[in-house]
Amino acid sequence: MKILIAGYGRHGKDTVAELLAELGWSYISSSLHCAERAVRPAMEAIGIDYASTEECFNDRENHRAFWKHAISEYNTPKDRLIKEILSEADIYVGLRCREEFEAGRHLFDKVIWVDRSVKRPPDPSCDLRPWDADMIVDNNSGLLQLRRAVSQLDNDLQILKGSKP
Repeated sequence: MKILIAGYGRHGKDTVAELLAELGWSYISSSLHCAERAVRPAMEAIGIDYASTEECFNDRENHRAFWKHAISEYNTPKDRLIKEILSEADIYVGLRCREEFEAGRHLFDKVIWVDRSVKRPPDPSCDLRPWDADMIVDNNSGLLQLRRAVSQLDNDLQILKGSKP
């Protein structure tokens, strides 16, 4: 089963993926993947040099528009990143571009939206919306509740996985 975890910036997508990984799922964060393959080289080309991919990744909040542009340039055809990530993992974390989503939606069995809208506003750099997802994980009530929600999500996904031909 191939899954997309989507949501606005800082809403907990990576945390949900980490919790699912504890339950046996594999994931790749598109942000880390793109930091290494697209963004860091593009930053270096304009004179911004990071000591590591992790340093580049940790500075992403300061360069959201640049990240979006660099990833868009790298991701041609528009389902390139999806295919790269899903060739290595069950879960793609963090797709943000409508054009990429529409080009690769058929590659996902389920799309999960992580919502933390009570504590964080929508992120204008994300073109996707909650209604693009098949399922929503509520991340507005703390880590204990999120763990419970992810456990239920895993149970639901396992049922769906078992029912696939």
